[in-house]
Amino acid sequence: MKLRILLLMLSFCLLGGYASGTTEITGGWSASGDSIGEASGESYLSSSGGDPSITMAISSMSSVYGAGSFKDSRTGSQSISVPIGTFTLSARYSGTVSTSTSLTTPGSASTSAYVGATATGITTGNSSYDIFGSADLLTSGYMSGRGSGLATASGSSSYNVSRLGTQSEVWGQVAGQSITSLQGLSAGSLVSTSGQNNGLHTESRTRNTINGGVDSRSNSQITSYASALNNAKSNVSASGTAQSGVWDVTFSGTKSWLGNENVASSTTGNLKGYVESNGDNDAADSDSILQANASRSLTYMAVSGGPGTYASGYKTSSARRTYADSWVNNATWGSVVRFGGSRTAIEWGSIATMGSGAQSYQSGAGATSFGKVLMGIDYTIASSKSTSTGTMTVDTFADATKNMSAISGSVIGPVGQSTAISTDVAMTNELSFILGDRNHYSFVDASRPFAETHANLDLARVSTNPRGNESLTQPFVVSTIVDPNVAWSRTMGSFVNSH
Repeated sequence: MKLRILLLMLSFCLLGGYASGTTEITGGWSASGDSIGEASGESYLSSSGGDPSITMAISSMSSVYGAGSFKDSRTGSQSISVPIGTFTLSARYSGTVSTSTSLTTPGSASTSAYVGATATGITTGNSSYDIFGSADLLTSGYMSGRGSGLATASGSSSYNVSRLGTQSEVWGQVAGQSITSLQGLSAGSLVSTSGQNNGLHTESRTRNTINGGVDSRSNSQITSYASALNNAKSNVSASGTAQSGVWDVTFSGTKSWLGNENVASSTTGNLKGYVESNGDNDAADSDSILQANASRSLTYMAVSGGPGTYASGYKTSSARRTYADSWVNNATWGSVVRFGGSRTAIEWGSIATMGSGAQSYQSGAGATSFGKVLMGIDYTIASSKSTSTGTMTVDTFADATKNMSAISGSVIGPVGQSTAISTDVAMTNELSFILGDRNHYSFVDASRPFAETHANLDLARVSTNPRGNESLTQPFVVSTIVDPNVAWSRTMGSFVNSH
């Protein structure tokens, strides 16, 4: 019934939905499945009055309830271009998605994979409007019981939306691969992607309000999540590039992608995680993220971004170990806001390696670790005074249950750097660090006991001109007395400058 409605809606939109312009859909997909379960995929175009929305996607889902198995795969590419009313919208994808799920005990399980993009234009009264879009390449899944699941997605997707008669335009694209692998080793196993998506996502948006206000944003990220409880394992990975941008109504000139947008963001990297919990009530978790964000209005602009990793494990059973690790490798990221020709906020960086791990070998032992790099600048614009505020954090943390056989650690580098800058006609502000070939890590072995932390940088810098309030500190803690034993260190920088 859903497919019939979808086909009827497509036919209506393609044959009778528009008085002028063209609508094109090209390409398609192939699919296969067997055994008990379900799979789904869709592409659709809808409109209400003058407000069009497009989604083009290829997706796969394999689900089972009780003992059984199902698998599905499809490959295809589609594109659509829609000039309608005061908007021009396009979306496209090219990719392969596949899923499989199998259970040998009572329970439930599902894996999903998706490659697609959405583009939307909305009229909000008078000459005001809202245009936005998103592009995704994702896998996810969950399992309760003994069995296995696998979801893979690879390819690319993109979107573009413009408002006719204005310079307003949004665009975005993702390209890469995402893999989620789940394994339940007993009837009581619980393993999942933590209810989150494992993969690449980007989105951008600009709004011109009815009273003349303008706000725009661009966000790009790569994420990886895995969680295991009660005798289970999971491998997850996400790699590629996610990026997007916006030209809003204030822009003038010739547009250049990732060259002169009012706001733009980009992330590229290879993220992965692994968890294993080998007994009842053992638990492990792995999370990693690489993000870049940019936003602005007529009185405010902000940029932020960086990578982060997290791992934790807790053991109560007599199994040999509980284990988790997470990694961000070969990462680059950046975001920018341009305000007319005089004000700019930008942050960017690169890290060769960031990783966190947690291992517990004794009943009652737990371990946690995380690493983080985050740079950000806020800039408030006022007729009487403009103020720029910047923050920089480079963190590693590790802890483990005192007097227990548990190990944790987090590392950044050895190669990496990041910079955040805000400028206008009256001032320039900067935060930056360079790791060089140095050690930046925290480590705890609670069984020895032993703990150490290092925050060695080639350079950590805060600069304001003319001089504002500047701060640069490196706090740390190392203790094998407290429970849990802990080691952490941080490089922090900040500035506040006004004129």
